[in-house]
Amino acid sequence: MGVQTVLREIESLLLENKQTEAEELLLQKLQEAKGNDIERLSYLNEQIKLYCEQGRAGECMKGVTEALSLVQNQEIKGSFLYGKTLLCCATAFRVCGQPKEALPLYLEAYNIYKERLHPNDYRFAGLYNELGVTYEELSQFLEAEECFKKALAIMEGLPRGEMELAVTHTNLACIYARTNKEDKVEYHRTRAKHYFNSNMIFHGGYFAYNCLKCAEQFEKLGYEEDAKELKEKARLVYEKR
Repeated sequence: MGVQTVLREIESLLLENKQTEAEELLLQKLQEAKGNDIERLSYLNEQIKLYCEQGRAGECMKGVTEALSLVQNQEIKGSFLYGKTLLCCATAFRVCGQPKEALPLYLEAYNIYKERLHPNDYRFAGLYNELGVTYEELSQFLEAEECFKKALAIMEGLPRGEMELAVTHTNLACIYARTNKEDKVEYHRTRAKHYFNSNMIFHGGYFAYNCLKCAEQFEKLGYEEDAKELKEKARLVYEKR
């Protein structure tokens, strides 16, 4: 079974909220891929993302250490897999409370993506959102706002981007709240709620993860009811496991 086939199977398991099965398959394939840096790195990226979503910081950072070692392989360095790994590791650093360590990895990943992807590729939206949150955590609000606006512009032009749009509008609401632009906060808060309530979003693990992440942001803004609604959506997803 090829790497891409396995990755699609893992994605299907996660969409079905079968995280235990997905992790078991990843562990099996990581063991089988010993000695093949490219295959192992492909699986390692998925494991890091899974552990990030589950809040398993220690295991997540263990994977990051190995991944950053593997990308030094000259066959990998500079490739799209290299950029994807940098993005994955940057997100792990940020989620684990280390935005300063995340920022240079995001910027290097951006340069790789810029060379290999169309400017409106949906993957740029994810990168811009993660980079924007990192800038926000570093109190670089203008840079954060610019990143979120770029993510929004990309996803508004693509079909089935409701989840990313919900997250991006939430991010913009937070930025405007922190920079005292109250007139803009309500607009983006309302748009975020609209997308979170969309019937087009699949209510799987990724949805639940983003519900909890955005609930935390809404709580900081003082929107307790919005946060409560998102937490309830996440609870319903996790109860189905």
